[in-house]
Amino acid sequence: MTPRYSSGAHFYMEKIALALDASEDSQRISMAKLVPGFSCREIWPYDDGSGSPLATFKPEGETRIPRKYERGTATWIISSLRRMIPEPPLGTQMKMRILCIGDSQSDIVLARNIDDHMDNGLTKEVVAFIYQRHERLGHADDGPSIVRRYRSWQELELACIADIEREQDFAQFLVIDVDRTLLLPQGLCENQNASIGWSAFCSYVRQFMKPLVEILDAEIRVAFDRAREIFKPYTERSSPHYNDEDARVFAALGLVTGLLSEEELLADADHQFYKWAGIAWARCRAGGWNPVPLDGGWRSSDERWLQGALEDELKNQTIQLKMRDCCVAQGYRVEEERALIKLARQNECYLNGHIVNIISRAVRQKTALPIAYSDRPSASLGLQLMSFYRSRPRRGGDSMIETPLPLLFEQSETPASG
Repeated sequence: MTPRYSSGAHFYMEKIALALDASEDSQRISMAKLVPGFSCREIWPYDDGSGSPLATFKPEGETRIPRKYERGTATWIISSLRRMIPEPPLGTQMKMRILCIGDSQSDIVLARNIDDHMDNGLTKEVVAFIYQRHERLGHADDGPSIVRRYRSWQELELACIADIEREQDFAQFLVIDVDRTLLLPQGLCENQNASIGWSAFCSYVRQFMKPLVEILDAEIRVAFDRAREIFKPYTERSSPHYNDEDARVFAALGLVTGLLSEEELLADADHQFYKWAGIAWARCRAGGWNPVPLDGGWRSSDERWLQGALEDELKNQTIQLKMRDCCVAQGYRVEEERALIKLARQNECYLNGHIVNIISRAVRQKTALPIAYSDRPSASLGLQLMSFYRSRPRRGGDSMIETPLPLLFEQSETPASG
């Protein structure tokens, strides 16, 4: 009988099980040790140090890892996971079962795209386990067999474990969302999730302030909130940057510096992020900024900001957009990681204990191999590119992905099912 998993897959599962054993006393584990097969949206997979990353090639025809909702991601994930399954006997097909675990529409789209993907020689099944506490459980457009919704993480944990353990024939893989699923789970960490982006943006903006010049948090807040409402590359579903924090951060920076105005963003007809980045960069370079009210009078914005530093930032963002780079606001993402690490040092940054239980049960019984795919860019987790196809934690100091984090459970749960 052909084994369900390759020796490489067994190596990963054993490595995770050992890390979980070592964390039992402290009830803390890092994402790096929990899910060695870890990919962020603009960088190749995490190499856990063994020299054997889960996938060692890029998506065919792609110059970058696509965002979660793009079909290229489904193609790449299936191609990567096939390497973890031994070749079947002649005349038979590989059998693969993929369980997507998440909390948002993008996770549902990913599951659908994986399910729709045609692959000769592969028999596959796909199920999405979705936490949506405030949504009704049935959605007519989800299809009868793909999406299962749960109002609590405990319910999702128990259902997912039962589903995994019923299957005896297929090689199974857990594709786990990071933001608000594994890291700072939705429904349990709302205050932390609300504060991280805001705290990171404040630090990011102040990098461009001239010495001895102050700016009120309230002024930054207005720009940050308004950008979420009016920047159409961020708000329009047809935009490739829909719901992308990099787009929101760019627009908020333009508003708070006076390089862009609400009126012109509201009048935007074509939703082109690249166009607005070019406009902001050109205005900064020329010093053509709008005056802003300050201390009861008016002052030109360029009296408040370090023009050279801001110009360099906008130039880099414009270049990255032209090159179709997924992560545009790299400086903001660095601040985002710092905000996460600060939370961790305050013992306020958590991993979802229910997802850890699912992983623990799967790897100990060798019933499923977990991988993580995140639309969060690598810079906000402390990953850096080491070669064309693999990444490692940033050298020289703490990195978020290597920081041991405590587990958090819903109040009715006792952490015993691992």
